[in-house]
Amino acid sequence: MSNKRFALILLSDLTAASILFFVLFPGLLPGRSHRIIRRPNVIFIVLDAARADHFSCYGYKKITTPNIDKIAERGAVFLNNFSPGTHTLSSIPRLLSSRYFSINLFQHDLMRWGSRWEFPETIFNRMDDQQILLPEIIANNGYRVIAFHNHGCCLPNTELGKTFDQDYYCFVSKNEPKDEQLISGIISWIEKNKASGQPFFIYYHIMSPHEPYPQKSEDHQILSEDSPAVIEAVRDKFHQREKDTPDGWSKEELRILHGLYDGNLLHSDRWIGILDEKLHELDLDDNTLMIITSDHGERLGEHGSLGHAGPPWDALTHIPLIMRYPHLIPPRIQVSGFTESIDIMPTILDICNIPIPDNKAMDGVSLLSIIHNPQAGKKAVFTDSSIRTDKYKYIIDGKSELLYDLENDPGEEKNIASHNPELTMNMGEMYQKAIAPYQKRFNEAKTISTPEFSFYYSSGLNITPNNRVEKIEDIRNNSRASIENLSDRKSWVLNDHKVRWRLFCLPGNGTPPPITLSANIPNGKYQISILVESPLSSPCSPAEFGLLYRFDQKTPFQLPGKVNTISQDYHYLDLGEGWIRNTNFSMEMNFHPPDNKPYIIRHVKFAPIVPIAREAGQIPEADEIRKRRDSLKALGYL
Repeated sequence: MSNKRFALILLSDLTAASILFFVLFPGLLPGRSHRIIRRPNVIFIVLDAARADHFSCYGYKKITTPNIDKIAERGAVFLNNFSPGTHTLSSIPRLLSSRYFSINLFQHDLMRWGSRWEFPETIFNRMDDQQILLPEIIANNGYRVIAFHNHGCCLPNTELGKTFDQDYYCFVSKNEPKDEQLISGIISWIEKNKASGQPFFIYYHIMSPHEPYPQKSEDHQILSEDSPAVIEAVRDKFHQREKDTPDGWSKEELRILHGLYDGNLLHSDRWIGILDEKLHELDLDDNTLMIITSDHGERLGEHGSLGHAGPPWDALTHIPLIMRYPHLIPPRIQVSGFTESIDIMPTILDICNIPIPDNKAMDGVSLLSIIHNPQAGKKAVFTDSSIRTDKYKYIIDGKSELLYDLENDPGEEKNIASHNPELTMNMGEMYQKAIAPYQKRFNEAKTISTPEFSFYYSSGLNITPNNRVEKIEDIRNNSRASIENLSDRKSWVLNDHKVRWRLFCLPGNGTPPPITLSANIPNGKYQISILVESPLSSPCSPAEFGLLYRFDQKTPFQLPGKVNTISQDYHYLDLGEGWIRNTNFSMEMNFHPPDNKPYIIRHVKFAPIVPIAREAGQIPEADEIRKRRDSLKALGYL
């Protein structure tokens, strides 16, 4: 045998042995080449309203996340991760499409009213041509894509819901958390589908630690030194509050409120631990990428608020991000560099070896490169109204500029903008320069089509003359109690809150003068109706409401055509068909309820009669998505 032939045989044997070795031990493959052998499953966990500084693995003094801590020890914790939004409707679309700006992907209130809650500033927006949703691109690459959630906005017939193969929704109840039902559902699904061998992507969105704070054993674990009576008193005070402010709350009550929040987090952690144990039992944890994060944080008395939305304080934007995947992420990694929620999507695609289509783009970056260099990261993070560096945060709030020295004022309590005009200007210019291209792309993605879905306006309605309406501070109490507390006001009273918008008609306070509701909506022909709440009576005919209306001042006032009763207190008054031209809707109302009965206007609903065909860039229907996948399979791509 020649030396050359012997060398070739030896090389062949060594190559075969090497291949066999790495097939048996894929975790030892160099770099990222192991993904040629297999793609990981993905479990993407979003804990609604979870702020990073209440996680044990982020240094919180209480043990609130013992099971998540164990997962974190086997992977990476991103210590300075930030959300681009301060509430779910803004943050989740950006998270799931890697965008600094995104249209609303939810049909909020679809379950309650059968129509979508919209605003004049959102109804004309569409997805830009380069935007694509994470579930869609994952599904187009051979994954089963499943959603488990108890969020009322993420229903199967919403734009986001249509991108999932299956969407499991668990009805939200204020009396009990839903972690057990949803985690049990996930485990059952995995057990039934494990044998198929097809990789899966599970999106799990759980409302805890979001309010309300229902009774659970974890409350007493966190608040072990407080009596049940004291805990219940604080819980009741929170549930019955009239305003989302800590006014009238003692430090002791706020401490217990923090404990109730922590109890929700500890409860969710327990069930995440049960899911993690089941993955190990099923021998799936080694080949499953697990991600734990949040959509936004929560203010628990900070900045004069109980809740979320509003300015991007760290209590709202600093959120957890934990990733575990043993083949690519070493254990006990703590990344101190800045990261953003929009980086999660490109990281998932990178780990799963899924290329983004040539005509699509993401604003975020893959985080794999900084896992091995934990001090690396971004120099700044953004929301649509702020820029944050390691030293300063700049916020543009309406016409006001806010600037905070984070090194000396981590609680963001002292606005130093007026004392530092040059620094404020520089931060503002840095923010504008960075965010302008993304803002421009978002603003230019507009649609002139009549929407294919029915929608309603509430806080998007203009009311004129405005001197005929008295505005009040936001109130949370029920309608009957609100009416009783407004007896000394004008006959028209407006609770001008984005979420709890209500227009009270109080004839007992005097004859309500005519007013006009107006707004901009896309041109087209609509069936128009108005939702009226009658908490003190149950009228059944249009005349009993005493509402007269007209769309044109040249025509006489008329009664609604019919009443569609939704429940005992809620009624849609049918105002007939109307054409919208020049994107201008206007309706004059003259309310004269019989017997001076009070009513509350909740919103105006627009149901398109002849929708215009969708434009490029709008979200495809579910059947179109299925056809697209079938075409890819036929071409051999899936």
